[in-house]
Amino acid sequence: AVTDALKLGDVKQLILPYPIDSDIFDELIVEATLNGSRIEFVYGEAADRLNGIGGIGAILYYSLR
Repeated sequence: AVTDALKLGDVKQLILPYPIDSDIFDELIVEATLNGSRIEFVYGEAADRLNGIGGIGAILYYSLR
């Protein structure tokens, strides 16, 4: 769901665990940068918890179209 929201430009802040294991995160970082989204990396327990629920988090906003 986060990747879909990112493609639509609805992600205000992308939250990723560090260290990152997969190449898919490179694509997410590029997409977030192109959309003007902020990127935050979380460490330690926060990264472990994020990895436990899919490994990608986001703060969303929706514009009126």
